[in-house]
Amino acid sequence: MSENPFKQLAIKKEQQLPDSFKKEVMESVETAKVVLGIADLFTFKMGEAFTDILRTQNFDDKAKK
Repeated sequence: MSENPFKQLAIKKEQQLPDSFKKEVMESVETAKVVLGIADLFTFKMGEAFTDILRTQNFDDKAKK
């Protein structure tokens, strides 16, 4: 089994990453957060809203009878 690459990185602490690389990583993380937030909105919360709308319409239809 090969050695853990994260431990190898920890050994090389004296080497610093360029600021541009850090900025790119943080932008990627922020983009991932936005994409996950949008996916959450359209999968779970939109479905929940449609279910509530259908329940309300069904209730109104029964009340009219």
